[in-house]
Amino acid sequence: MMTKKKSKIKIILFAFILALFSFALLNTFNKSDKVQNSIAENKINNILKINNNIFEVEIADTDKKREKGLSDRASLATNSAMLFIFDTSATQGFWMKDMAFDIDIIWIDASKKIIDIERNVSKNSYNEINPKLSKTLFSPAPIKYVLEINAGLSEKLNIKVGDAVEF
Repeated sequence: MMTKKKSKIKIILFAFILALFSFALLNTFNKSDKVQNSIAENKINNILKINNNIFEVEIADTDKKREKGLSDRASLATNSAMLFIFDTSATQGFWMKDMAFDIDIIWIDASKKIIDIERNVSKNSYNEINPKLSKTLFSPAPIKYVLEINAGLSEKLNIKVGDAVEF
Protein backbone atom coordinates (compact mmCIF):
# COMPACT_ATOMS: atom_id res chain seq x y z
CA MET A 1 0.00 0.00 0.00
CA MET A 2 2.80 2.38 0.92
CA THR A 3 4.60 1.59 -2.30
CA LYS A 4 1.53 2.48 -4.42
CA LYS A 5 1.24 5.79 -2.56
CA LYS A 6 4.93 6.54 -3.11
CA SER A 7 4.55 5.66 -6.79
CA LYS A 8 1.61 8.06 -7.15
CA ILE A 9 3.56 10.80 -5.40
CA LYS A 10 6.54 10.18 -7.70
CA ILE A 11 4.28 10.31 -10.78
CA ILE A 12 2.64 13.52 -9.59
CA LEU A 13 6.01 15.03 -8.74
CA PHE A 14 7.42 13.99 -12.13
CA ALA A 15 4.36 15.48 -13.92
CA PHE A 16 4.76 18.71 -11.96
CA ILE A 17 8.47 18.97 -12.79
CA LEU A 18 7.73 18.18 -16.44
CA ALA A 19 5.04 20.89 -16.54
CA LEU A 20 7.39 23.38 -14.88
CA PHE A 21 10.18 22.52 -17.33
CA SER A 22 7.77 22.87 -20.28
CA PHE A 23 6.62 26.26 -19.03
CA ALA A 24 10.22 27.44 -18.59
CA LEU A 25 11.15 26.18 -22.05
CA LEU A 26 8.14 27.87 -23.65
CA ASN A 27 8.97 31.12 -21.83
CA THR A 28 12.55 30.92 -23.13
CA PHE A 29 11.30 30.53 -26.72
CA ASN A 30 8.98 33.51 -26.28
CA LYS A 31 11.86 35.64 -24.99
CA SER A 32 14.01 34.42 -27.85
CA ASP A 33 11.31 35.48 -30.32
CA LYS A 34 11.15 38.91 -28.68
CA VAL A 35 14.93 39.27 -28.91
CA GLN A 36 14.88 38.17 -32.56
CA ASN A 37 12.06 40.65 -33.31
CA SER A 38 14.04 43.40 -31.60
CA ILE A 39 17.13 42.51 -33.63
CA ALA A 40 15.08 42.43 -36.84
CA GLU A 41 13.55 45.79 -35.94
CA ASN A 42 17.01 47.37 -35.73
CA LYS A 43 18.65 45.29 -38.41
CA ILE A 44 20.75 47.21 -40.86
CA ASN A 45 19.05 46.30 -44.11
CA ASN A 46 18.56 49.57 -45.97
CA ILE A 47 20.90 50.85 -48.63
CA LEU A 48 21.75 54.51 -49.14
CA LYS A 49 23.93 55.86 -51.94
CA ILE A 50 25.86 59.11 -52.26
CA ASN A 51 27.71 59.35 -55.57
CA ASN A 52 29.36 55.90 -55.87
CA ASN A 53 29.46 55.39 -52.12
CA ILE A 54 27.08 52.81 -50.68
CA PHE A 55 26.11 52.66 -47.01
CA GLU A 56 24.05 50.13 -45.12
CA VAL A 57 21.84 52.28 -42.92
CA GLU A 58 19.88 51.77 -39.80
CA ILE A 59 16.75 53.92 -39.77
CA ALA A 60 15.82 56.19 -36.87
CA ASP A 61 12.29 57.28 -37.74
CA THR A 62 10.56 57.52 -34.36
CA ASP A 63 11.19 59.92 -31.49
CA LYS A 64 12.56 57.07 -29.39
CA LYS A 65 14.97 55.87 -32.10
CA ARG A 66 16.06 59.41 -32.97
CA GLU A 67 16.71 60.21 -29.31
CA LYS A 68 18.80 57.05 -28.90
CA GLY A 69 20.67 57.45 -32.20
CA LEU A 70 24.17 55.97 -32.09
CA SER A 71 24.64 56.53 -28.37
CA ASP A 72 25.88 53.67 -26.18
CA ARG A 73 27.60 51.94 -29.10
CA ALA A 74 31.30 51.17 -29.15
CA SER A 75 31.73 51.83 -32.88
CA LEU A 76 30.16 51.92 -36.31
CA ALA A 77 31.23 49.66 -39.16
CA THR A 78 33.02 51.49 -41.98
CA ASN A 79 30.21 51.36 -44.56
CA SER A 80 27.41 51.63 -42.03
CA ALA A 81 25.43 54.70 -41.06
CA MET A 82 22.34 55.87 -39.26
CA LEU A 83 19.69 57.75 -41.21
CA PHE A 84 17.40 59.97 -39.14
CA ILE A 85 14.07 60.59 -40.83
CA PHE A 86 11.85 63.40 -39.57
CA ASP A 87 8.12 63.77 -40.18
CA THR A 88 8.47 67.30 -41.53
CA SER A 89 11.27 69.57 -42.68
CA ALA A 90 12.55 71.75 -39.86
CA THR A 91 15.77 73.00 -38.28
CA GLN A 92 17.10 70.14 -36.16
CA GLY A 93 19.64 70.03 -33.36
CA PHE A 94 22.01 67.16 -32.50
CA TRP A 95 24.39 66.53 -29.64
CA MET A 96 26.81 63.75 -28.74
CA LYS A 97 25.25 62.38 -25.54
CA ASP A 98 26.65 58.95 -24.60
CA MET A 99 28.71 58.70 -27.79
CA ALA A 100 31.88 56.58 -27.80
CA PHE A 101 33.26 57.71 -31.16
CA ASP A 102 33.44 60.80 -33.38
CA ILE A 103 31.15 61.18 -36.40
CA ASP A 104 30.36 63.27 -39.45
CA ILE A 105 26.82 64.67 -39.51
CA ILE A 106 25.33 65.14 -42.97
CA TRP A 107 22.31 67.45 -43.20
CA ILE A 108 19.92 66.48 -46.03
CA ASP A 109 16.88 68.45 -47.21
CA ALA A 110 13.49 67.11 -48.33
CA SER A 111 14.70 66.84 -51.96
CA LYS A 112 17.49 64.51 -50.72
CA LYS A 113 20.31 66.97 -51.38
CA ILE A 114 23.14 67.51 -48.91
CA ILE A 115 22.92 71.07 -47.60
CA ASP A 116 25.78 70.94 -45.08
CA ILE A 117 28.26 68.59 -43.40
CA GLU A 118 29.59 68.81 -39.85
CA ARG A 119 32.90 66.96 -40.06
CA ASN A 120 34.71 65.24 -37.19
CA VAL A 121 32.16 66.01 -34.48
CA SER A 122 33.87 65.06 -31.21
CA LYS A 123 32.36 62.54 -28.83
CA ASN A 124 33.67 64.86 -26.11
CA SER A 125 31.45 67.79 -27.11
CA TYR A 126 28.78 66.61 -24.65
CA ASN A 127 29.26 67.75 -21.05
CA GLU A 128 28.08 64.98 -18.68
CA ILE A 129 28.40 67.19 -15.60
CA ASN A 130 26.44 70.11 -17.04
CA PRO A 131 24.51 69.19 -20.20
CA LYS A 132 23.61 72.87 -20.70
CA LEU A 133 27.27 73.46 -21.56
CA SER A 134 27.20 70.77 -24.26
CA LYS A 135 27.70 71.75 -27.86
CA THR A 136 24.51 71.32 -29.86
CA LEU A 137 24.84 71.33 -33.64
CA PHE A 138 21.92 72.75 -35.62
CA SER A 139 21.12 72.28 -39.27
CA PRO A 140 21.74 75.53 -41.17
CA ALA A 141 18.28 75.31 -42.76
CA PRO A 142 15.21 73.08 -42.51
CA ILE A 143 16.09 69.45 -43.18
CA LYS A 144 14.12 66.21 -43.43
CA TYR A 145 17.03 63.77 -43.02
CA VAL A 146 20.33 63.45 -41.18
CA LEU A 147 22.99 60.88 -41.96
CA GLU A 148 25.59 60.00 -39.34
CA ILE A 149 28.78 58.24 -40.48
CA ASN A 150 32.23 57.68 -39.02
CA ALA A 151 34.30 60.82 -38.56
CA GLY A 152 36.45 61.75 -41.55
CA LEU A 153 34.59 59.45 -43.94
CA SER A 154 32.74 62.25 -45.75
CA GLU A 155 36.06 63.90 -46.64
CA LYS A 156 37.74 60.60 -47.52
CA LEU A 157 34.84 59.66 -49.83
CA ASN A 158 34.60 63.19 -51.31
CA ILE A 159 31.01 63.67 -50.11
CA LYS A 160 30.13 67.34 -50.40
CA VAL A 161 27.35 69.90 -50.19
CA GLY A 162 25.04 69.63 -53.19
CA ASP A 163 25.47 65.86 -53.63
CA ALA A 164 22.27 63.87 -54.16
CA VAL A 165 21.41 61.13 -51.70
CA GLU A 166 19.56 58.06 -52.96
CA PHE A 167 17.52 55.74 -50.77
